[in-house]
Amino acid sequence: LADEDKVCDCCNGPLHEMGKETREQLEFIPAQVKVIETVRLKYSCRTCEKDNTNTPIKIAPPPASPIPKSIATPSLLAQIIVNKYQYALPLYRQEVLFKSHNIELNRKTMADWMIRSGNIVKPIIDCLKNHLLEQGVIHADETPLKVIKEDKQKSYMWVYCTGTDSPPPNLANRNIVLYDFHASRAARCPK
Repeated sequence: LADEDKVCDCCNGPLHEMGKETREQLEFIPAQVKVIETVRLKYSCRTCEKDNTNTPIKIAPPPASPIPKSIATPSLLAQIIVNKYQYALPLYRQEVLFKSHNIELNRKTMADWMIRSGNIVKPIIDCLKNHLLEQGVIHADETPLKVIKEDKQKSYMWVYCTGTDSPPPNLANRNIVLYDFHASRAARCPK
């Protein structure tokens, strides 16, 4: 209240603070996409230029990138991967979302990034698989799914997991869940 409003309506006496009432609201701040521009200066030798000899050009190496010569940063790849696999948002719909931010990023490019990202994390997956295979008990289940533009009527996503429902007390008993796609449910798949 403003100072002039801190007066009793009944007796015109001054009002004192007796407590407070708090209200919380959620505000959504949309994701931001920004261009990170890296400038690498090139250097050449004036003496070699004058002598008409081979002119060596030096430039700093490009910064490390998960997918060399692409515009994908680790955070962009993480966003696309999480949207696709955690939230089941297909790449064609992500393409539309990027367009709403005035970013032309086609699904073919994103599909290529998914494949290349899979290769990047393959050593981690192999390590988890080796640890999973050391466990005394492994739960396995296959779920049928339809793959677009696939000849077969059904394909299968095999899921293998181990661990407990509660957080492990040490890393030796950590929970592991691995997904493995196969076109059939033949015995060779889980083997």
